[in-house]
Amino acid sequence: MRTFRWSFLSFGLMGWLGCSGLAAEAAGKAIDRDEFALRRTSIAIRQVDLSAAVRVDERGYPRLDASKLDLANPRIVEREHRAVVLENRYVRVTVLPEMGRVYSLVSRVTGHEQLWINPIAKPLPGQLNDTGWWMVWGSVEYTIPRGEHGTTWALPWRWQVTADSARRKAVCMTVVEPQTRLRQSLEIALTPQSAGFEATIRITNTGKQEVRFSHWMNAMLAPGGRGELTPNTELVVPCRAMVVAERDFNRWMLGARLQDFERNPLRWVKHWRSIGDLLATNLTHGFYGAFSHEVGEGVVRVFDPRITPGMDIWTWGYPPPPALQREYCLQPNLGYVELWGGTAPDFSDAALRPLAPGRTLAWKEWMFPLHGTGGLTFANRQAAVCCELNPQSREINLGVFAILPLRRATVEVRLAGQVLLSERADLSPEAPWRRTLRLPAGADASQARPVLTIRQGRRTVLTSQARLHLPVLWGGQYLPTATDNGEN
Repeated sequence: MRTFRWSFLSFGLMGWLGCSGLAAEAAGKAIDRDEFALRRTSIAIRQVDLSAAVRVDERGYPRLDASKLDLANPRIVEREHRAVVLENRYVRVTVLPEMGRVYSLVSRVTGHEQLWINPIAKPLPGQLNDTGWWMVWGSVEYTIPRGEHGTTWALPWRWQVTADSARRKAVCMTVVEPQTRLRQSLEIALTPQSAGFEATIRITNTGKQEVRFSHWMNAMLAPGGRGELTPNTELVVPCRAMVVAERDFNRWMLGARLQDFERNPLRWVKHWRSIGDLLATNLTHGFYGAFSHEVGEGVVRVFDPRITPGMDIWTWGYPPPPALQREYCLQPNLGYVELWGGTAPDFSDAALRPLAPGRTLAWKEWMFPLHGTGGLTFANRQAAVCCELNPQSREINLGVFAILPLRRATVEVRLAGQVLLSERADLSPEAPWRRTLRLPAGADASQARPVLTIRQGRRTVLTSQARLHLPVLWGGQYLPTATDNGEN
């Protein structure tokens, strides 16, 4: 093994002094409210010192020798790390380009960080990936070539600013995976009027042999700005069913291995009794997200499910006991939820997809914070909405968050062809739209659900059928008994 001398030890292990402090540290001097900017800067990061414990093996992978660390009382260091900040009126995105990582996603409307950022980044030994370990930094990682966490999260990336005009700001990061020779390219871009960022991902086989691989993005979320999860954080995943992965630590979830998710207690963070993960099967729409009902804020990923059909949820349980909190954080912290998205339906080698020599797989996806909608039931690249019918109260809870400003939009709700509401509104990320409707007397929502449609002129922005607001179910395929955390 050769000494691990690249700047990984100095550029990568991230943490900041507080959940709101990162925005100021990453941004440097605050920009004017209406300015559209890209800035190269640096961030001071607190981290466990790995300088004596990490080496690069003969395959080109950094390996951790945990015996050289005192993880119960580690040495903490602070280092400067290169960062690129993309910012407009609505959002601030901080990228760590030498790590290929989106480090921070701040809503400038609410002032809140939506990602989970580890206050002191620390290693997690004994992981089932090709490096044998993982660094718990928080934020959003993009990694290949297989399984959970892969290898490229740990490798140094090359980067360059690819756009810095009045219309678009972008930074592109590239790494070559040493064993597969797959080149992974990630461009993070922001436009002046968008409340979220666009990620363009390209995987190219630079070798001479076919390679089977998977690409996974892992968003570590704590929406609402508290730096940790709230109990009434709802996990919104449109899918046919969830599969309880065959792992010993998942046994507490059974129930059944195949579970419906719409009325599943595990849709709510407060019902996760321990460490666990769920795999979505057959996603029915190209979005998923997490929404904190205490704070009224959430995060959404929008994507093409034909290219990235994989989706997995992981948490440490809620609330994680203090001993378990020490596994991922050196300070008391209620943790985060990982929402994974991948090119394979699961993490197994059998699910890997082939890529021929010289061929490239490329796609785009989007991520944005939202607020003020009362919940999340559907999203696309232009808007996120809550459209939920309570059968008992006969009320329809409506909320619209526009990712791009939509002037003179029409918001319409119909039930079986009958117009229940039609309203003209100027929609923007700064002004979410909220209404509550009651079903008219005689309307039978058991035969048809209300449908929300947003139009701008002749263009349909979004159409979504109402979700039924129903209590979670216990027993049978779900968790065996109710918890004492209350129901939703």
